[in-house]
Amino acid sequence: MGTLHASYPKDTLTRLETMAMMSDVEMPLAAMRSQIGSGVQMIVQVSRLQDGSRKVTHVTEVLGFDLEAQKYNLQDIFIRKYHGIDDQGKVISELVPAGVLPACMHQLEEHGVTLPDPVLEAARAGKRDSAHTNGTPS
Repeated sequence: MGTLHASYPKDTLTRLETMAMMSDVEMPLAAMRSQIGSGVQMIVQVSRLQDGSRKVTHVTEVLGFDLEAQKYNLQDIFIRKYHGIDDQGKVISELVPAGVLPACMHQLEEHGVTLPDPVLEAARAGKRDSAHTNGTPS
């Protein structure tokens, strides 16, 4: 576990690349990206909101680095949805499931972690929606 400053989950990985390149260790960029893509599983993004509060804005899973496409494969597990500002100037928002289960679900279960029912329900709904939009019966 570690921390670094970046604006979005995708930026976190490029920032990590930059920090690694500043070290004395010589490594080809492709090897470094492969190591980062396999070594980082989750990114928990915390940002300062308009009202000055700090909130988790994303929980994003890293699914590796695609050498051919030259990009990290990421999937959001949770994202913050914004609903406006209240009378006291506070941001009204909530962290909601993105509708997918983490690929590392089996590892979570091995460690006794169970996801809350709303996360599982959102993933089921996401699969139904995806199947429906692809022309496959749900």
